Amino acid sequence: MFDGTGAPLRENTAILVEDGIIRRVADAREACPDGARPVDVGQRVLMPGLTDAHTHASGRVPKTAKGAEEPLPGVAAHFLQAELRDYLRFGVTTIRVCGSQGHMPQTARPPSGSAGRRGTCRRRPGRPCAMARSVVPGC
Repeated sequence: MFDGTGAPLRENTAILVEDGIIRRVADAREACPDGARPVDVGQRVLMPGLTDAHTHASGRVPKTAKGAEEPLPGVAAHFLQAELRDYLRFGVTTIRVCGSQGHMPQTARPPSGSAGRRGTCRRRPGRPCAMARSVVPGC
């Protein structure tokens, strides 16, 4: 486990996660608490989410080819979701949006003060949002 504090990597570590929050870090030789589901991640390294402090996340819709139909209204939100999912795939859980795209990223997810809470997507009310945990506006 890499914790970002400057301490050396910790091997043979067990991490108790409840409701998406790390509740306890212990030695892997300790018994799992009752009701916990053990997950062996092999030789992978667990580390905190990364922050990208300068992005231009926009959900930009690719230009349509000459003669092609125009994109449907609201399709930019789907492109933004795909872009933010890519951030998550790369380990980035917080982005700082530096302009050039209006307010689309800021309206796609509640502000950074709600990071870590399970939210819903404003573009799809009532459905979980598969986006970066927090979006910090402006440069």
